[in-house]
Amino acid sequence: MKLSVLETQSEALSYRPISMLAVGSLGGGVLSALALLSPMLWVVPLLCSGLACVALLESGREGGQKAGRLAALLGLALSIGFGSQAVSTTLTSHLLSGLRARNAAQFWFDTIGQGRLADARSMCVAEALTAVDFVVEQGVNAPIAVGWASPSDRPAGGWVVPVTVGSTVLRLTLESVAAFHRGRWSEQWMVAHLQESKPGQVSK
Repeated sequence: MKLSVLETQSEALSYRPISMLAVGSLGGGVLSALALLSPMLWVVPLLCSGLACVALLESGREGGQKAGRLAALLGLALSIGFGSQAVSTTLTSHLLSGLRARNAAQFWFDTIGQGRLADARSMCVAEALTAVDFVVEQGVNAPIAVGWASPSDRPAGGWVVPVTVGSTVLRLTLESVAAFHRGRWSEQWMVAHLQESKPGQVSK
């Protein structure tokens, strides 16, 4: 009789239901991969990390009646991992895109300086073809300094590169488009807008 009671007590102590919070945090950790698709989804791993922390507190509480610590730890690791990867990937892509825009601006001005005006115009959208003539008027032999690109606030997006031509400071907006060349797709930067920093003096 005593043995039967001990066995019942042992079974009661050994069995603990799995915490639904822990299961939810594990599922949330998997869903945190959505953060890789868009910065707007970065909130997913953030919320799932909080859920995992709550689940860990529940399972680690002294005398806790629910199991699931391992699932909560795994969910927390997945949330942090996917969240960190999403942020680092976006920042790296942002940095490289800005650097490519700056190099494209330098190449465009070099093309004008070499007198290849037709090639320079081929790098402009239709609304910005007169930008080549505007730069020529500033004096292509003047010292040119190309600054670092920053995101454009234009509806189409793109990057703004500050360029100093002699004593004139220009804001060159470039947009990246997909181009099919020699049997494959590649990135092509197009001049979309050119503006002087001084108010009221704008050229496109």
